[in-house]
Amino acid sequence: MQQFSSLDDEVGRTLENTRRLIKSVSGAVGESRKNLYSQVERNLDSVESMVRKMTTVAQGAPNAVAMDTKIRTRNAELQQLRRELLLMAPSTPFSTPAQKYGSMQDEQTTRIAAGTEKLQNTSDALGRIQAASYDSEETGKGALHQLQDQRGQLENASNTMDHMDDNVNKGNQLLRSMWMNLTRNMIVQVIIIILLILAILGVIFFAWIMPLFW
Repeated sequence: MQQFSSLDDEVGRTLENTRRLIKSVSGAVGESRKNLYSQVERNLDSVESMVRKMTTVAQGAPNAVAMDTKIRTRNAELQQLRRELLLMAPSTPFSTPAQKYGSMQDEQTTRIAAGTEKLQNTSDALGRIQAASYDSEETGKGALHQLQDQRGQLENASNTMDHMDDNVNKGNQLLRSMWMNLTRNMIVQVIIIILLILAILGVIFFAWIMPLFW
């Protein structure tokens, strides 16, 4: 917000200074007129650059609506001054045809230079965008490779878990088999012990107890 306010104040001061210069251009002649005219164009280009910066600062700001309103106002003032400058130029000829021709050449050269600078700035911006896009593409490829590696790791982990489940199931089956065998052996042993006890009791009965009754 502080940066936006500072830019807006600077734009306001530059526009006010440009209005005074435009009034001075109408009464000037010769070299003085050319210098004033060039100064006005530089001021207007500077204002246009600052308004673009204001637009960048306003993006995503909490009070973007108010900022956009201020930006539209500054743009309208800028375009009005450009129209005044264009309308004023042909109505106030230079003192001599040579001066007028030279001034037109200077103005054309200045405009060509400004246009070339803008094209260069646009080219640089496109280059930065292309570089950023390339970096984003490389980052996306790296992320994709990482995701593929993680997918492979997850698939390996899933296969390992499946093998572990199979081993656990086999272990459970083995434990159940061992338990059943142990239980069966215990039952057989208990039956054998009972039979042995009955056999011993039968021997005692027939060998010692039964003769007593005979």
